[in-house]
Amino acid sequence: SSDLSTSFLNCSICSSELFPGYTCDDEGLSYPEPCKPGKYCPQSNITLMIDCPAGTYNPNNGSILLSSCKICPEGTYCPNTGTITPLICPVGYYCKINSKNYRI
Repeated sequence: SSDLSTSFLNCSICSSELFPGYTCDDEGLSYPEPCKPGKYCPQSNITLMIDCPAGTYNPNNGSILLSSCKICPEGTYCPNTGTITPLICPVGYYCKINSKNYRI
């Protein structure tokens, strides 16, 4: 049987300087994974993946900054945090820029 303390030493520490836009927020990784769409991963913390706020979306992998979360355009809405694709405003409603909900 292997000694956990010795085998753990063979693991590498995630570094935000070496892997900007990547995260090690899950166990069992063999390599840092790109920050997921709908989220951004601040360079100050390699284990943190933060959802884009409601009213914004992010279709891209590997984002580092909150500014990577794009404002929901007119005619669409982004009701939830972590939105990847804006939802189309339904018939009979309108959606201004940065909408979290549609309006009558």
